Amino acid sequence: MACVDFTETGELLAMAETCTPNLSPFSSSVTNTTQCASEPSLSPLARFIISFHEYQAMAQHISSTKELLTNSTSIESDSFEILSRRNAVTTQYPTDFIVIHILQQKEQILSILNDSPLIKYTHIDKVITKPTASKHRRSKHLLETDQDLLYKNEYSRTGGKLFTKWMPFEEGDGSNRNLLSHFLITEHLGAKKLWDDGYDGSGVNVAVFDTGLEEHHSHFNHIDERTNWTDEDHLKDGIGHGTFCAGIIASKYKQCPGFAPNAVINTFRVFTNAQMSYTSWFLDAFNYAIYRKMNILNLSIGGPDWMDMPFVDKVREMQANNVIMITACGNDGKYGTINNPADQLSVIGVGGITQNDREIAGFQSRGMTTWELPSGYGRVKPDVVTVGQSLYGSGTDGGCRTLSGTSVASPVVAGVATLLSSVVPADERWKVINPASMKQVLVESADRIDGLRLYEQGNGKINLQNAYEYIKKYEKHVSAVPDSIDFTQCPHAWPFCRQPLYYSSQPYVFNMTLLNPFSVVGEIPKSPVFEINSIVYDNGHIIHLNDSKTNDANKYKFLNMEFKYSQRLWPWCGWLGIYIYAEESTLTALSTESQRKMTVTGTIKVDIHVMDTEHRAYNAEDEKWKLHKLSIPYSLNIIPTPPRNQRILWDQYHNLAYPLGYFPRDDLEKTNDMLDWFGDHLHTNYHTLYDFLKDKGYFVEILSTDYSCIDADSYSALVIVDTEDEFHAEELQKLKHDVLNNQLSVIVFADWYNEKLMQDVRFFDDNTRSLWDAFTGGANVVALNELLKPFQIQFGDMVCVGDVRVGKNKLYFQSGSTIMKSPAGSYVLKTDLKPVTDGRTKQVNSNKNKERPAIPLVLLDTNELTQTAEKGKAGRLAVFGDSTCLDANQHHSDCFWLMEMLLHYATKSEMPGELRSSLTLVTQENMQQVYDAEYLKQQKVPQVIKATQHLFNQVSRVHNLKHVQCKDKVVDSAKQLHAQVEGDKNADLQHNNNVVQRSFPLQNDKDINDGYRFEFHPHLDGNHGHEIMILYPFLVMAVFMVMVCVICRPARKLLLAPFGAALRKQSLFFMKKVKTSPSGSTEHHHV
Repeated sequence: MACVDFTETGELLAMAETCTPNLSPFSSSVTNTTQCASEPSLSPLARFIISFHEYQAMAQHISSTKELLTNSTSIESDSFEILSRRNAVTTQYPTDFIVIHILQQKEQILSILNDSPLIKYTHIDKVITKPTASKHRRSKHLLETDQDLLYKNEYSRTGGKLFTKWMPFEEGDGSNRNLLSHFLITEHLGAKKLWDDGYDGSGVNVAVFDTGLEEHHSHFNHIDERTNWTDEDHLKDGIGHGTFCAGIIASKYKQCPGFAPNAVINTFRVFTNAQMSYTSWFLDAFNYAIYRKMNILNLSIGGPDWMDMPFVDKVREMQANNVIMITACGNDGKYGTINNPADQLSVIGVGGITQNDREIAGFQSRGMTTWELPSGYGRVKPDVVTVGQSLYGSGTDGGCRTLSGTSVASPVVAGVATLLSSVVPADERWKVINPASMKQVLVESADRIDGLRLYEQGNGKINLQNAYEYIKKYEKHVSAVPDSIDFTQCPHAWPFCRQPLYYSSQPYVFNMTLLNPFSVVGEIPKSPVFEINSIVYDNGHIIHLNDSKTNDANKYKFLNMEFKYSQRLWPWCGWLGIYIYAEESTLTALSTESQRKMTVTGTIKVDIHVMDTEHRAYNAEDEKWKLHKLSIPYSLNIIPTPPRNQRILWDQYHNLAYPLGYFPRDDLEKTNDMLDWFGDHLHTNYHTLYDFLKDKGYFVEILSTDYSCIDADSYSALVIVDTEDEFHAEELQKLKHDVLNNQLSVIVFADWYNEKLMQDVRFFDDNTRSLWDAFTGGANVVALNELLKPFQIQFGDMVCVGDVRVGKNKLYFQSGSTIMKSPAGSYVLKTDLKPVTDGRTKQVNSNKNKERPAIPLVLLDTNELTQTAEKGKAGRLAVFGDSTCLDANQHHSDCFWLMEMLLHYATKSEMPGELRSSLTLVTQENMQQVYDAEYLKQQKVPQVIKATQHLFNQVSRVHNLKHVQCKDKVVDSAKQLHAQVEGDKNADLQHNNNVVQRSFPLQNDKDINDGYRFEFHPHLDGNHGHEIMILYPFLVMAVFMVMVCVICRPARKLLLAPFGAALRKQSLFFMKKVKTSPSGSTEHHHV
């Protein structure tokens, strides 16, 4: 299949990009359609998007789908319904999808559709809603037959694809008395300078995807078209959000002016007044934006669902068609919550800062992106920030009002981009400006804010004056975002600057975005290389390796780099993953007291092939490629390897999160979010814990592979926090050996797990119209019990809340699991806690539940166990039942002091006195008193939930491993990795002596790199399907031959005669030109 590129001339051209999705981590080809384990007993009614490989008239897609299904003897004619689209425009243009209601026989229908060669994939038509405070929100789209009526609204509801919450308008609430109530962002950024120079956004088509706009709103000069894509029969903005965003971009009203008052505004009403939408509404609107040749698109929404394949696919296709998308990063105010689509490479993601230009606004979502985890590393987002606090903008009544949020900061950047676009002469404008070049202009002219971190501010705050001067002199060039790597500067380079590199550590892993403004398609023809330019020791000694006087430069190769990259850059961009290791030679170089640290600087060099559009032709022989060289400077510190008792390892590999499946929140008392989607990474929602551990002198490394490659001699402790995945039998065997024989200690922070509570947190999904069951509890306690089994420690299924005291310290136990078994010689903390018997939020901490004795903490020196081979060679275990107190995004108060105590015990074999005095030593004599019959009667051993086990197995990366084994071969480059996997499709992927396991079984060639990735695309093969580049000249030649057939009669007779009339008819279709008249009507022309 070939994506469709509507070029400047309006011709349909086949692009060198397939849009066929990879299979999702659900082994079914239907992503997110099989999550509900209870579905067979519930109403199967659901809306599905059927995405096709080709753009055709909607009627043709409908006809072929009906024929496909009705020709099957197993499908009843009344078991499905093709939904009509309310906007008449959808019938005037080709489309690549339709929407179907499946009334019955869902599995059979989906199977037939997904097996068809005409169909790219099927996917749930997601309901996109704003989160509300109401626990039992109802949608007017629910039918009386919906199964939730059987439960009398007992369960929570969700709209499935949630989007970033919009901030309320601020008039009259008195909350901003210390702020400028009439803060004019155009004045703040100096737009008047450009206006005075004659630039005002003229000739730039801007699309505002939001809640609509009044027809004759007095603030706007040029409202070209207003379209409604919802099921409401009007175009009015009943909320005011769309009007405000459009006003920030293009208002002419002097009381609250926009940046580009003469821009051409097109509003796409994709949200109802109830702030609800469907993915299919967006797809139609996105297609129409392509057809209407929108230049800049503002989308002030986003959400955590990066696996909504049709939505993400279409965003990338729009970028390929030169639509510059600018979108909000989110208003979740926490690390690891960058929303989609702002987290995509080619999209310009916008964050918000305060009016003083120096602080991140409290509401702003922070980076890094999380869909690359656990094996890769997230990208730097937001791209840029600007003031998003209490801006003054257009109201629906013709006046002005005040609003905050990244959804307000996004149209600020969209307005700036519109204004800057008008600076480029009209005849050259869209030859120069595209998604890559506009991102370059914005990020390369931005100002870094001192004191803020890279993953908070991205590339800095928008500087309109710098950007104005920059775009006037702009010349196309390939670039990286960020443009350099300096891990020595704190706090900007956090978290890397907090922990220098050292020999035998896990590598620095950094993810960069590569921009190619020359052509929508580019490629990296060979692996990048690096060079070391200089070495500066802390005693002042400097070595310049490029100095001709320096002899034997090889002895100064103190680091090594490996690269993982997208060989193909599409659309307009790609990614580069960098792994940096310190070499063993650093041990000798840093062995003296006068030389304890070195700063290594150098350059990473990347060759990028871009398409030479000036010589582009329809003949493959005439296709020209140009080579551009990109140099990325780097700087980092290397220190001697720290002692073992300071090194700890954080298990990231066994964490799973939404949208891979329904993984519920860790805190059952939390009311505003039912999903666990923060990444559970030390650099996202555990970032404050990371800083705490660094302040205490620990060196924390992140494990992104299975346990089989742990060098237990290097680490004093393995920290396992809130894991959702299971553990492989070989992992458990190795871990047991390392604990009992290699003095490796293990610290576990678990979370709640109870079958009844998991039933209580089921929710009704408006997309599938069925109940979703949780795959685990807050943590996979069943799997943790398997890990702890050799050490005779076991969690029960009693979940409790309440205060836990250790000496003078206190923490709040936020719906954690209690422990029901530990061996003699262990130490336990026994305290009174309140059992949780009802998982519904308002009942979690009910006064009906009385406090009872419970055991949330166990410590064990495994040297006390009889199976220990040699006394003194075993490690220690510390097991706690709750992890929420470590989570910066969720805890009431932190329990870092407890982590410090447990690490002191694990790494130094010393129990702090305050902790020891709070614990009880378990002996054979008192064991029945510690674990008394009344306590054990309140709980049972947690079991795997059979109803969801098969679904969990589909998303579990561990379950799909055939075996784990750390092999000797080292793969030094992506090409060797590719060659190895090509030679053995069933082989485990190798990376620096580590086995890099796949998240799910390989299905075809395009899946080969998904095991170790920097950008997870369950829907595209754009990262690694470089073989498609070979096909591109042939596709262009085919188009050229079709043109000859259509235009030249003799050639047509000669070439088409052998193939008959059918082929002749098909070739004419490809030359159909769709042209939109100025009035918005559609005219069809045939060449």
